[in-house]
Amino acid sequence: AVSLVNLGDNAPLNNSVYNNVFNSTDRHVNITSSLQVNNFSVDAASATNIIGDSKVGGNYYDNSTIGGESAYSLSCADADRDGICDASLAHAGNNTDFYPLKIVAPPPPAETQIASSGGGDSGGGGGGSAAITADSSVQAGFWDKIASGSAVTFKVTGTQIPFTEIVFAIADDAEAVELTVAKASARPSAVAEYPGTVHSYITVAKTNLGEASVLGATIKFRVEKAWLASNSALASNIVLLRYGNGNGNGWSELETAITGSDDSFYYYSSSSPGLSVFAIALRPEPALPAADANASVSNATGQVNASAEEAAAEPPSEKLPDTRRAYFAAFAVVSVFALLLVRSLMVKAQRKRSHPKQKAA
Repeated sequence: AVSLVNLGDNAPLNNSVYNNVFNSTDRHVNITSSLQVNNFSVDAASATNIIGDSKVGGNYYDNSTIGGESAYSLSCADADRDGICDASLAHAGNNTDFYPLKIVAPPPPAETQIASSGGGDSGGGGGGSAAITADSSVQAGFWDKIASGSAVTFKVTGTQIPFTEIVFAIADDAEAVELTVAKASARPSAVAEYPGTVHSYITVAKTNLGEASVLGATIKFRVEKAWLASNSALASNIVLLRYGNGNGNGWSELETAITGSDDSFYYYSSSSPGLSVFAIALRPEPALPAADANASVSNATGQVNASAEEAAAEPPSEKLPDTRRAYFAAFAVVSVFALLLVRSLMVKAQRKRSHPKQKAA
């Protein structure tokens, strides 16, 4: 972001700020005085610019949510696909970018076209092409024509974008349609916080395609197994959410199903009535009712107290020392021998009384 601030009575004047990438969730340009007059573009000319396209003019505005809108370079129209937005961008006062940059790519080879199954003028999307930023976090798709009622498939191949495919249908014929999918680096400032753990925020910006024109969309996406493990979460806890999905300005859960997995990812599919701002998240755990929580605590406390009381009431078992056990064992053995000896002497005495000795004549 750029901040142009007065120094005392001196206002920044006649500065040239062009051919930059503004990649911020904050306001890109902050100007504190209407007296400031600065240049945010030069006359458009053929040369390689900061995003690798063939026109130098203004700046590239990426990944911002000023006023709830997508960053200007992601949402502006470029009907002639010359890499310059059709409309200028006024920052404040006399500070205007007359030639904001736009990512443009030539149509890919036929085997990688992102047109729908219909194709041509009579149905589907004609002349589909794609462009991906260098960090693979933003991907744009372009269609010359889309026929009403047709299903258009947008293959998302940017490695940093969790979405892998968007299939959407429109109510009316449309031309020069552009769809830009971007993974946001943080929660967009214009949307509310979701109470669950969020994996990522994804914005889908539309050009020449009104919200009412979209009849519905099927969105396929993926979540890393490592991310689930780090959050001690099950794959079934993942849900796709859409912001402002007929629910005021809040988040709405979309029907989400697991479609498969591999060594690194779980794959999902969701149905959405439209295209805007999305979040992939874990459903928040339901809160335990207060009464049940107290009961559980009381029961647990009672069990603990009862166990403690029982333990206190039970006298500790005494163990005899090893030496005392040895004395008792020796005493028992001696006693047995003494009894046997006494018994033997008594038997002998009885025999003598029964058979007295005879004296000789």
